[in-house]
Amino acid sequence: MKTYHLLLPALLLALGISTPGTADANSGVAKELNAYSESIVVLDTKSEKTCNIEEKAKEYQAHLDAQLITLGINDDDESGLAAVLLITSQNFAIAGSHCALHVDLSFQTRIPPEMFTRLTDAQQAALNRIGSLPVSIWSASAMSVVPLTQPSAGGESDMAQKAVIRLIDAIIDLLRAQRT
Repeated sequence: MKTYHLLLPALLLALGISTPGTADANSGVAKELNAYSESIVVLDTKSEKTCNIEEKAKEYQAHLDAQLITLGINDDDESGLAAVLLITSQNFAIAGSHCALHVDLSFQTRIPPEMFTRLTDAQQAALNRIGSLPVSIWSASAMSVVPLTQPSAGGESDMAQKAVIRLIDAIIDLLRAQRT
């Protein structure tokens, strides 16, 4: 692990900031979510073959936005939160015939440096280098493994694209349950 990867955890530890670790804490945060300023879809493919999910990024974003609205979490330019959907894919098995998918939804914000007081010189220098402190206030993930080929018809399958939608729905269901 490189030194700069340790910078954020060290800074958080030094500042006494911790992330909620219990279901009750996550539920409390989930109940307070009411708006986000933008939704962002990030595709992270770990293999040369891409699981055929990249063409549908706009559809995933539209689906996420629609699902969040059903929860009463609206798109509002005044909000300081971003809804970030990270979709990671990895091909494996013989000839890349299967795809492992990991979908993570998080609500993120950034804390400006002027919000921190009584920092040591080293902490202030680190904060100045990164500009502001990125913070995820709520997140949840889901995973799936799907075949990429259709055994009876041959050729490519759309199962990975459908799985991403199902995983988004599963995360939204969790968020819904935490909000009640």
